[in-house]
Amino acid sequence: MSLTESFKFRRGKVSITGDDLRQSLVIAKNEMRKFLRGRKILLFILLAALFLVIDIALPAFYWEEFGTFLSTPEAIMSWHASNVSFIVLLGAVLFASFTIVSEFEERTYLLLFTRPVKKTAIFVGKFLACYVITLLVILAFYGVSAVHSLVLEGAVTSKTFTSIGMSMAYIFALSGLAVFFSCISKKGSISALMTFFLVLMVPQIISVILMVVQPGGDYWYLLNIAGGSISSIFSSTVQISKALITLFLWGAVPLVLGWLIFLRREA
Repeated sequence: MSLTESFKFRRGKVSITGDDLRQSLVIAKNEMRKFLRGRKILLFILLAALFLVIDIALPAFYWEEFGTFLSTPEAIMSWHASNVSFIVLLGAVLFASFTIVSEFEERTYLLLFTRPVKKTAIFVGKFLACYVITLLVILAFYGVSAVHSLVLEGAVTSKTFTSIGMSMAYIFALSGLAVFFSCISKKGSISALMTFFLVLMVPQIISVILMVVQPGGDYWYLLNIAGGSISSIFSSTVQISKALITLFLWGAVPLVLGWLIFLRREA
C-alpha cells in the first residue's frame, strides 16, 4: 500500500486521502496559472510597486524631514511594513474574494464539479492558490524593502523575519474571510466589497468606540490591532502570541464556515 493510499482521515461523511491532497495541489497550481495569465496580478504587482516607489522616493526627496526618522534599520523596515496590511487586503480582494463565486458567475462550475474531484480538494486548492500568490508579492515587497535598508543603513534588522511571519498570519486571516464571502455571495463584486468593508472599516469603527468607552484597554482581539503588529513589531514590544491567535481565529472560523457552505452548494 502506497503512502497516498495509506494516509486517510475520516470524520462523519468527510474523508480526506493523500490523493485528495495531491488533487488540491494540482488545483492550486492551475488556479495560480489562471491568476498569472490574468490582469489582476498585474494590477496587484503595480499597486505593491507603487507603495514601494512612494516609500523610497518620498524620503529621498525630503531627506531633511525624514533623515532623523529613518535613522535605523528598524525604522526603515517599520516604514515599509506599515503598508503591508493594505497590500494584503488588496490581494484578498482581488483573488480570494472571487475564487469561489467566479466559478458560478462564469458557469465554469458545470465543468469543475463534474470532474472526479472532491469539493474539499477544490476548496483547499483554491484557498492555497490565493494564499501563495499574495505571499509571493509580499515577500518581494519585503525583499526590496530590505535592500533599501541596506543601502541607507548597511544592515537589515532581524525583526524583519518576525514581521514576515505576522504578515503570513495576516494573509491567512484575510484570505479566510474573503473566501467565506466568496462562498456566500452570488456576485464577485459583492464579495470583494464585503471583504474590503469588513477589513478596512468595521474593526476601525469598533476600536474607536471601545477606546471611547474604555480608554487604554487592550483590544488585542481586534483584526486591525493584530494586523498592526506587522509594523509595530519593529518599534515596540508586541505580544506575538495574542496577535497570532487573533489572526488565526479570524481566518480559521470563516474559512471552515465557508468550506461547509461550499460543500452544500449545488452545481
